[in-house]
Amino acid sequence: IEAGLAQAVYRQGSIAAITRPAEPKPWQHYRPIFLTTARIEKGRAFLAEHREQLLKVQAATGVPAEMIVAIIGVETSYGDNT
Repeated sequence: IEAGLAQAVYRQGSIAAITRPAEPKPWQHYRPIFLTTARIEKGRAFLAEHREQLLKVQAATGVPAEMIVAIIGVETSYGDNT
């Protein structure tokens, strides 16, 4: 962990992006963005590829694997946005 953190780089743009207040919108504005056929297919593939690890996390945390996958999809589009 220390070796990884030693390589961390401060990025003001990232700090600015995460400290801006969110603009809350009703779910119906987000739904067409997040519930697309392509995103659902990517989620299914991600779950299938990482099922073993996701089930371990589910057992340890009580958070359903599908919920974890959904959050990863929203936050990173399954790794496309890092």
